[in-house]
Amino acid sequence: MAIIEDFELGTANGRELASLYHVHKNTVYRLLKAAGAKKGSRALEAIAPLIAALDERDRQAAIQQAEDLRARIALHDAHMAIMERFMARLIEANARGALAELRWC
Repeated sequence: MAIIEDFELGTANGRELASLYHVHKNTVYRLLKAAGAKKGSRALEAIAPLIAALDERDRQAAIQQAEDLRARIALHDAHMAIMERFMARLIEANARGALAELRWC
């Protein structure tokens, strides 16, 4: 029954259910008591899809962060290779005493 389900899922309290289903609040409370319904006892069912969506969003964010990190590492590696070539040319020019003659391009 929808009233019991809404109550157990925690989507509404007794007064809200009475208003929603156009019955007296005492009728709702009697029905809930007779069914042994507990407010919010099935709330996890109501939020499970939200949790799954958040988990998927977090997973996608982690994948994107990993891809961004790989791109930054590749850029760093490229910069390091340029610096290594630059330093090698400096050391070579210094050994020849030709730092002033070194062409940078």
